[in-house]
Amino acid sequence: MSGLVRLARSTLRSLRRKGPIPTGFAAARRVGVEPQGRYYYYRARLRAVRGERCTDPFGTIEVSPRAIEWLPTARFHKWRSLGDVRGGRWDDPLMRFEAMPTFRTLRQRFEAGREWEETELYRSALARLWRGKRGWHGSWTEDGLKARCDAVDDLYDRMSSEGYRSQADLTGKSTAERLRKGVFRRHEIDIAVHIGRDGEFRFVDGRHRLAIAKLLDLDTVTVQPVVRHRQWHETRRRVADRGIEAVSPELRQHPDLADVRD
Repeated sequence: MSGLVRLARSTLRSLRRKGPIPTGFAAARRVGVEPQGRYYYYRARLRAVRGERCTDPFGTIEVSPRAIEWLPTARFHKWRSLGDVRGGRWDDPLMRFEAMPTFRTLRQRFEAGREWEETELYRSALARLWRGKRGWHGSWTEDGLKARCDAVDDLYDRMSSEGYRSQADLTGKSTAERLRKGVFRRHEIDIAVHIGRDGEFRFVDGRHRLAIAKLLDLDTVTVQPVVRHRQWHETRRRVADRGIEAVSPELRQHPDLADVRD
């Protein structure tokens, strides 16, 4: 079978399973082109033209890790949904962050001092590997699983000594700059959150960094708002139009109003 025939069959299978956009991204990468970053950049910018935001969709804010307590009923894609505004009940609390296996495992490791092999997540990941399934964070072998554990140990050590470092600090460029230039690495995003109708933060992604920040009792972390509830969006608009006195006193120091109250 020629290479062209194999490529055509692979492309057709991908179209059926994943749809045209992911398939197009994959095809472009095969010839050395990385369009995904620009796609996410202009997708977010388009929302500005439609009037669906009153600030930069790539803007980040500093919040206390203690303020991020719950997962929402629905979590939207952290890249495709950047800057989106949605109504509905998606922000209803579903599960406490500290009930997640990742948080429980990191507490066992860094507070109780267990070996990785004694932790909940390691054991469940190893069991999946034995069944021929993918383990923790994409690992397919026990060596890969141990390498992932080493990486989390390193992350804990760095955050213990340096605190939380934003992606802009680590990469030297803002998210908007990286995407606009076509640079896209899925993991290069700060702790992703949605913001609910009353301004409450709902966890989306970055569980290891958030868990470690909580365990270390860090004062602040950098978060990337992905989706805001429409009611909260209207609160932000009200502050932008009428000033901070337009909201109740308990909201006036909310970190997601800082950019519109100034």
